[in-house]
Parts: sequence; C-alpha cells; structure tokens
Amino acid sequence: FAYLEFLLSKGINFRVKQQVGMHDSLIWDNELLYSNSNQDSNTKIGTFHYLGYNVNKQYQFGIGMNRSDQPDGSTYKDTFAVVQYKVSEFQMYKLQYTQEDNGNNSIGLNLIFFIGPHPVHEF
Repeated sequence: FAYLEFLLSKGINFRVKQQVGMHDSLIWDNELLYSNSNQDSNTKIGTFHYLGYNVNKQYQFGIGMNRSDQPDGSTYKDTFAVVQYKVSEFQMYKLQYTQEDNGNNSIGLNLIFFIGPHPVHEF
C-alpha cells in the first residue's frame, strides 16, 4: 500500500509498504518539512528518507538519512542504519548507528513501549 499525508506542521509524508512474502515487507518512507518564520525571511527545509525490510513479524533492518536547515544557516545531515526486534505487540528494541556529516558517530539502543489501543483494533 502507499499513502500521502499532509502534516499539520507544514509538511508531506509519503510512505510505500510492499508485501514480499507472508510476513516480509519492504518499507520506503519519506518526509518533507518546511518552516517560514516571521523573524527572518528564510525558509527552512528538512527531509527524512528511510528504506526498511521487515523479516517475519519481529525483525526490521533499515537505512536512512536526515537533512535539515539550521537557524544559523548551516545544514545538518546524517545517515543511519537500524536493526529492530519486536518482542511483542507492546514492546520493541531498536539498535541504531548514526554517522553525522561533521564526523560524529553514535550507537544507541532504545527500548520502546507501545501504549494505546491494541494494533489489531482500528481506533
């Protein structure tokens, strides 16, 4: 499936998800955000791109990049690689390696809890 979403914060989100097998899928996610402040006449733009592959219902491997205009006029860029393990429909681990264009590298491990309606229900 594919969808195009217009964000309230002045942006566009475009996502494509293609089933490859019974539980495998390919995800391509893109976002474009923009801002025009009254304090300056410059328009700030940010982009996000992600390509991920779901292996069965538990693992997802992906790569992506971010780019955003900073208030001082510089541009921030980074690329990242992600491995996610979904323990249950309520909990997930995410391991991410990020490389920034200024040479900074980081590794992060997140434990994510899903709070709200059960994913099977359409609320």
